Amino acid sequence: MGFLDRILLLDIFDGLWVTAKHFVRPADTVEYPEARREPSDRFRGMFKLDEERCIKCTLCAIECPIAIIFIDWHNEKNEQGKNEKVLDRFDVDLKRCMFCGLCEDACPTVPKSIWLKTKSYELGAYERNDALYLDIEKLTTWDIKQGLTLPPAPGEPKKKDEKKDEKKEEKKEEKKEEKKEEKKEEKPA
Repeated sequence: MGFLDRILLLDIFDGLWVTAKHFVRPADTVEYPEARREPSDRFRGMFKLDEERCIKCTLCAIECPIAIIFIDWHNEKNEQGKNEKVLDRFDVDLKRCMFCGLCEDACPTVPKSIWLKTKSYELGAYERNDALYLDIEKLTTWDIKQGLTLPPAPGEPKKKDEKKDEKKEEKKEEKKEEKKEEKKEEKPA
């Protein structure tokens, strides 16, 4: 750093220039929880398990690089007299999960029986183990308890009704935004 730089403080003006550029941009603020941002399609959110689709192959537990998926099952005879696998335990320890998605990739069922792309990022809880250690019940019903509608599992086609519902929701959101803008315009007058 030269003598002239010390006197003129050019670094400060560089920083102020960056600040000034951002000062004139429109704000990109979302008033959460009234308005929520939709995560991108590649976002890896909360786990979801479909117990009916699961074939109890344990490939997801085998593929997990840090061994956080615990699966126990036993055989039972069904009405036809055939052996059928029944899940005793399907636990995921989210405290150590790195959300790599290898468990989802290893699942051989189509559509997937376990998937990460649920687009849910609201995982707050008052007790650490309530939210970070998931058993079968939590993996299958957490979205219902929170009142969320999840996108379909990877490989599962969208239903026509869901597409219509999405369009209706988008129109409702647009109307809400228009009302908010009208209210903002009325306030200064």
